[in-house]
Amino acid sequence: MIHSFFLQLAIAHASASLRSSNTVKYEIKDSVFQAQILKGFHFNEKAPNTVLIDDRPQPIRLLLADKIEFKLSSAPWKKAVATLYVCDDALTFCEEQTFDLLGKKRADPQQYDLLVSSIPAFRSASFSESARSKAITRDKHNFLLNNFEYAVKIAKKSKKLVLVDFSADWCPGCIRLDQEVFATKSFREVASSFVLLKIDTDLPENKGLRELYQVHHIPVLLILNSEGNEIVRLNDYQPLAVIENQVRELKKDSSTITELSAKHPLDPNTASRLGLRLLAQGNAKAAMFYLEQVAPRPAEFLDAKVEIARQAGDNSKLKEALEAAIKSESDSTRSLRWRKNLIQILKVENKSFVKFYQEGRALGKKLLIDEKALPIALSNDRLGDYLGYERLYIATLIAELSETAEQSIETLKADWADVYRIGKSYSMGSSQMGPAMRFLSLLMTQRMWSEANDFSDRLLITSPNNSELKRRKVKILKELVSMKSSKATP
Repeated sequence: MIHSFFLQLAIAHASASLRSSNTVKYEIKDSVFQAQILKGFHFNEKAPNTVLIDDRPQPIRLLLADKIEFKLSSAPWKKAVATLYVCDDALTFCEEQTFDLLGKKRADPQQYDLLVSSIPAFRSASFSESARSKAITRDKHNFLLNNFEYAVKIAKKSKKLVLVDFSADWCPGCIRLDQEVFATKSFREVASSFVLLKIDTDLPENKGLRELYQVHHIPVLLILNSEGNEIVRLNDYQPLAVIENQVRELKKDSSTITELSAKHPLDPNTASRLGLRLLAQGNAKAAMFYLEQVAPRPAEFLDAKVEIARQAGDNSKLKEALEAAIKSESDSTRSLRWRKNLIQILKVENKSFVKFYQEGRALGKKLLIDEKALPIALSNDRLGDYLGYERLYIATLIAELSETAEQSIETLKADWADVYRIGKSYSMGSSQMGPAMRFLSLLMTQRMWSEANDFSDRLLITSPNNSELKRRKVKILKELVSMKSSKATP
């Protein structure tokens, strides 16, 4: 009964028009689906963009912010559907767009993020009218909610710094910060020297703040002075120990990035701090200027070189940077991500990528069973909300590498079955909801609907009132119904 209720609610309420309509243009040529997007919008590269031919996922050929390509199986097809996730550059919304490549209208092409968001009973407290009207409200961890002006006012009066949490209810890393960091006594002690502010990135009213501080992904913890100037930021999920270490550094020197940039000459330690802070901002070129002055160079130096090449938009330069990074650190988990990116470029150039795939796959398989090699391989990587779930991270990288390299259906099924098996081996319940949501997202991305249904049922037993979990459950049930209908159709 409860499944039917959710499904009826989803169908009844998912009727809003897409704000990103007519932003995507696509064509199919030489068995390649290519989609491009208008200026002011971008494809969400972390979302489950897919093309399904007769319900089979097609291998992705190129994945960029402004262009996506899929290699398609040979025609004729009975069904061909592309699902692309579109965001505006200001990040006020991200929507699912669905295209029937055979020109027929799809039965239910509604956007994913409106599926349940329009249902009042499922709305988060952070979307309340009091938050929207800038009322002075706080969450259970004493964070001011969506009131930047008031937070800065308090900071000036109390002579404190401001700790801003850019987050959203659906974000696994954000959920994990909330459960595993903000709820602890140790964090409360650390937080006593800050004015705490939580900014919900899903609220249109916060668009200006996201633009001002260049927040493109979440979670982001931003530390500002009382004038609102950035001192440092921590991207992705970070454990309490990292935050405590950052606070200790700030007690020695709380200079803003602008103030550090004005110091001349810089000692190596200051140059390193400034370079890393600029890189965290996304300013790779400026970061490189300072990191080049440091010896030995920090692990992030390679990330900066790759990012500079990526931002230049020149595939030949990016290929060169990726090859150099892989050569420099061939046995690290970072090299698995770099190999995946390199394979994407080599496919576009119609060049062989077999060597990079085979080496990457062999490395990943080794790390899954070699307990001594794994910590070394992970030492320079940014795990984010995969911290503590390293084997799941490795298994996911292997499967994604196989997808990018367009391996056989049997190989892909086996790789994602490994992801499912390893994910289930971890304890993930109501007290580990962040990792649980990450794992559930993986299952949904791979259209493992039965597995996702079983896992979400398990989570709902201990978290029956979790609105984000309910929202995902609706999506899963809709897909299961669709699958059942497809099988029943002769």
